Amino acid sequence: MDVPDVHYTRAGGVAIAYQVVGDGPSDVVYAPHLANLWSLWTGDYYAPFLRRLAEEVRLIVFNPRGTGLSDRPRNVTLEARMDDIKAILDAVGIDRATLFGVAESANVCALFAATYPERCERLALWSPYARSVRSDAYPYGATQEDWVASIRDTRERWGDRDLLSEWAGFLDPALVEDAQRFEHFVWMHRLSASPAAAADFLRMQMDTDVSDVLGSIRVPTLVFYRTRSREPAAYVGERIPTAEVVELGGLAVGPYSFDVADTLLDFVRAGRFAPFPRRCSRLCSSPISWARRSVPRRSETAPGGMFSRGITPT
Repeated sequence: MDVPDVHYTRAGGVAIAYQVVGDGPSDVVYAPHLANLWSLWTGDYYAPFLRRLAEEVRLIVFNPRGTGLSDRPRNVTLEARMDDIKAILDAVGIDRATLFGVAESANVCALFAATYPERCERLALWSPYARSVRSDAYPYGATQEDWVASIRDTRERWGDRDLLSEWAGFLDPALVEDAQRFEHFVWMHRLSASPAAAADFLRMQMDTDVSDVLGSIRVPTLVFYRTRSREPAAYVGERIPTAEVVELGGLAVGPYSFDVADTLLDFVRAGRFAPFPRRCSRLCSSPISWARRSVPRRSETAPGGMFSRGITPT
């Protein structure tokens, strides 16, 4: 399987790896969850999704700092990862693009859209969450104690098949049931982060809180997710004034399926062919056509933070 060539740019001295695929009329910058650029294109679980996007858009995929083929400085923050996006836009020569983020990278994209609205054409947030630590006002995360225990456990057990089986089972039960896909999942995550980097990745998730940022986002926004992630994702969508909220059925929490790709592409197409539609409020079983008035859709509960041992859907 062909793997697109990798380029590097630098954000504050940190090397950021990215790929440019396709030549469509719209630019989509994709910040995946914990991954590496080589493995995304060598597994039949991930690559069909990326190829589907690249059929219609120019797709820029990158490894945020701390993961994959990019430099891995310690104590990474959302703000620093926001600089990664700006550096990639500048390196590719893009004035404005649609930003597509997953879980914690969705939070980075949201922060970027609020800070640099002139560089963000549209904002697509898959399975986002406003914060990770539970509070009286936000009951969807885990406790601080659970997060600290999970970070410690990840540092000690990172790369073990038992731990990665737990992660895979949460993301998509089909990953565990298919031996070949699970083997690829294991090696992708081993190659995506060292034990210290994986623990630092969870620490960044624990420290995440973009609650105060959401209301300042003014670019057209798509918040979409599976039913099991409804409450934290819908919380985000309700607080972004320009957001469409779309719920898709199914068990997989990760984005790597054609219904996610087609919903995202419909959203991108709307920027070229039709005005932005009104908010959805009803469950949808197939991608919405953004070129016509939206059918109302509404958004089971998953916590903030996609991947932590002991921090699982309730």
